[in-house]
Amino acid sequence: MKIFESLENIDSQQERGLTLGVFDGMHIGHRHLLEELMDVCREQSLRPAVFTFISPFGPEENRRLLEIEEKYAILEEIGIEDVFVTNMTEEFRNISAYDFLKKFLQEKLNVKTLVVGEDARFGAGAKGDVHLLAEFAAAEDFSYKVAADVLYRDEKVSSSRIRNCLYQGELEAVTEMLTRPYKLKGVVEHGRAIGSRKGFPTANFRYPAKRARLHNGVYATVAQCSAGVFPAVSNIGVSPTIEEETPLRVETYLYDFDGLLYGEEIEVDFLSFIRPELRFESMEELTEAVRADLENVWQWHQSRVVK
Repeated sequence: MKIFESLENIDSQQERGLTLGVFDGMHIGHRHLLEELMDVCREQSLRPAVFTFISPFGPEENRRLLEIEEKYAILEEIGIEDVFVTNMTEEFRNISAYDFLKKFLQEKLNVKTLVVGEDARFGAGAKGDVHLLAEFAAAEDFSYKVAADVLYRDEKVSSSRIRNCLYQGELEAVTEMLTRPYKLKGVVEHGRAIGSRKGFPTANFRYPAKRARLHNGVYATVAQCSAGVFPAVSNIGVSPTIEEETPLRVETYLYDFDGLLYGEEIEVDFLSFIRPELRFESMEELTEAVRADLENVWQWHQSRVVK
């Protein structure tokens, strides 16, 4: 798969089928759209391509459902051959819908077919839609296909809906819509070693700044590190009982693991929300609550082991 971060010097002799969007999360709705694109490209002998954006959220943080590199890996796995990436600058936002179709897609990228979702919007002021696309196709050597929305529990699947489910603790729904658990990764840092002294050491890293937010609290998780994959329990929070608020952290206890992970990158899959973060009156109360979480989440994992 080729990734183009400039639209200059593109091989315009290659006829392409294309879809466009942020594709944050690569959820079941995105996958359906991409499968429709792949079908069209096979039928018309076109090269499958995606038009996407480097920084779709502008200065906003706490939005991304997955890292950009993960998005590219999934696109390649699906069969996409070209990915055109542009920055969502003010200049780009001001390109009219017609010019985007004519000058960018048709002339620069030699797009013959565009596959879009039912509520597709593009161009300045989001004035480009399916109706404008139909008018453009009628006047040009150009075709299009509208892929039907994908529903989950009778509602349209979207990245914004998944972000809301994440924050509400609806992890099972998130996993089904993403087709995989929500994942965070980071490099393990030295902490206060309070957990180690109490008998339950944790691997801690700062919550990635640009990633969609989980609700603060305790989760059943799975952790992957150089030593393997382990059932785990994780806490998202700021340690309100121990000290004044600290940077948001991911703190993970790995069951059946004995070792040091400082300086190592670990990945944590979030499977189920257990309880919200609480402030306790004493360290003793906190310790008892953590021991209860360890037992409850271990039982959660055991109940899902194939007998």
